[in-house]
Amino acid sequence: MGNLISFDDYCGDVVEWAKEKGLLKYENHPKQFMKLVEELGEVSSEVNKEGNNIAGELGDLFVTSIILSKQLGYEPSECLRQAYNKIKDRKGSMVNGVFVKEEDWS
Repeated sequence: MGNLISFDDYCGDVVEWAKEKGLLKYENHPKQFMKLVEELGEVSSEVNKEGNNIAGELGDLFVTSIILSKQLGYEPSECLRQAYNKIKDRKGSMVNGVFVKEEDWS
């Protein structure tokens, strides 16, 4: 199976790349946020046309998210941990293909 590289290792690689490019400055975060939105649009486009580069576009979304989190002073893994802890015990149901939180039922 070969040597697998962990998600954390790739995050480290992205952070090093961003450092080398001078991207990790706090003042760059508004533009990085816009880049994140742009990448989200590219994911949407690829999903809507059932394209063959969904994984690559999702990867771009990860990269821009990692860089934004570092610009704002957060560790990407801590951001993910907090998000997971928020949803891990969430109850709800699928409605028309979308998960609706129990507390949002009316």
